[in-house]
Amino acid sequence: MSPTIKSLILTSALFSVAAISSAHVPSTPGNEAAASTPIAEIRAQDRMLSIQTIAENVALARSAYADIHPGYTRFIEAGALEAAWDGILERSAREKGLSVGDFYLALSEVLALIRCDHTKAELPVALSEARNNTPVYLPLRWTMIDGRAVMLADTPDGALRAGDEITSIDGRSIPELRRALHRFIPVDGYNDHVRDSGMAASLEFMGGAVDHFGALLWDVPPQAVLQVIRSDGERQTVTLDRTDHAALRKG
Repeated sequence: MSPTIKSLILTSALFSVAAISSAHVPSTPGNEAAASTPIAEIRAQDRMLSIQTIAENVALARSAYADIHPGYTRFIEAGALEAAWDGILERSAREKGLSVGDFYLALSEVLALIRCDHTKAELPVALSEARNNTPVYLPLRWTMIDGRAVMLADTPDGALRAGDEITSIDGRSIPELRRALHRFIPVDGYNDHVRDSGMAASLEFMGGAVDHFGALLWDVPPQAVLQVIRSDGERQTVTLDRTDHAALRKG
């Protein structure tokens, strides 16, 4: 087994365990009801990890990657990576812990700095299970072409057709989505131009970055509102129901 794969497994395992075993809901003024809500009823991504749990996970991850990953500092200075890890700790201290979703995003952003396409953090088990019955996915086949989001196939109901261009999703333009999501998509070396290939779909994450990471960055409504330019130039608004990951795979 390669050192990179070993380190990936290590990070995925430690994060998944920590996210499940140390999650809690903080009690704040006006939030007493939420704090007393059974953990199973709280969205998996919103469950809180303590400052100590974050610190333990970061310490183990940064040590493991520095010791095991053969290309840990091939494309970035060690000091820059240390500063990125410290940034997670500082944010955790400032916010009195981080939610599972926020920690996963922070971890993914740091790992992307290594510029190794094989270095990723898997979703914690609780989050991946939730994705199989939570509608956060666009039921579309689309891709990025020259910075534009283009449909690859018609939807079953004909609401969108191959060649249609999606210009915004839920009020966020495609350029805005690219700026927000590219930082989480790992690439090999300085091949930044391939980040767009991970926007719509991924064989390693649970969906493309728009769905996989977007559902952690923003509240995702069950229905998506898309602004579309048809192949004949007509502009339209299309509303469609999102789906879960289990149904997306079957489709």
